[in-house]
Amino acid sequence: MSVRYNDRTGMFEEVPSLSDRMGGIGQFLGRLASWLLKAIVWMLKVPLGVVFYPIVKWWAFVKESWIDGDRFLPCVMVFPGLILIGLYRLVFTVVFSAIGDSFSEAGTWDMLKVVFVIGGFVLFVVFYGRALAEARHGSLVVYRDWGDFAKSAVWTIAVPVGVAWTFEDHGDLLLRCAGLALLVLGIVSFCAMVSGAFRYNSGSERWLSLFARMGVSLMMMFALGRLQEKLNRYRRGELGVIRGALIPLAVFVWMFNSLIRPMIRTERGRW
Repeated sequence: MSVRYNDRTGMFEEVPSLSDRMGGIGQFLGRLASWLLKAIVWMLKVPLGVVFYPIVKWWAFVKESWIDGDRFLPCVMVFPGLILIGLYRLVFTVVFSAIGDSFSEAGTWDMLKVVFVIGGFVLFVVFYGRALAEARHGSLVVYRDWGDFAKSAVWTIAVPVGVAWTFEDHGDLLLRCAGLALLVLGIVSFCAMVSGAFRYNSGSERWLSLFARMGVSLMMMFALGRLQEKLNRYRRGELGVIRGALIPLAVFVWMFNSLIRPMIRTERGRW
């Protein structure tokens, strides 16, 4: 800034120098660039905020639950998160395919299947782990006794066998009647499984007990099926005694003692 005498007014006046003028121009350009940057961010933020709104809300819920000290809900929310990722991948693949991208939609569906399988497995492990912990603690009744377990688990065999025999194309009348009887027995057993969860528990524990009762029955049938399969391969000579008999029996005993037996209330005092 320089000083110049004004003959007309008879006073000294400050006159901006060239550097001052260049500084003013720089400040103006800086403000203009800032305004343009804010406009670009806003133009991107609005559509991206709309597109990724489910992801943002999902993350906010998980973060808030974790901060509040709840470790169960964030684990459960892993499954919806995986589903969201799979759906976004499907949408993006369809959009890219429309403009000639090399992604294949069939591969996307395969990925979605993997996402659902992994998410379902994670969700099952989380809920089963919680039910197992509460059953050991005594705050949750899954099965009252072994009789309740046997009565509530019949449906896992009776329903599929009953449906197969009832609708057998080449079956005779006796086979169809036996299949219908098994189907009715399976329906009664399934109703007993559902009613038991609500009879022995209250509040939200009813739904956790129902999940655990169904999970125990399915896990028991799965373990028996895998054991039978390994033993059959051992008898046919396809597997040795270790892989065909000893390891499957050890795995079955571990699953029974660690994951199934604690769900029976009469066994709680033995742990």
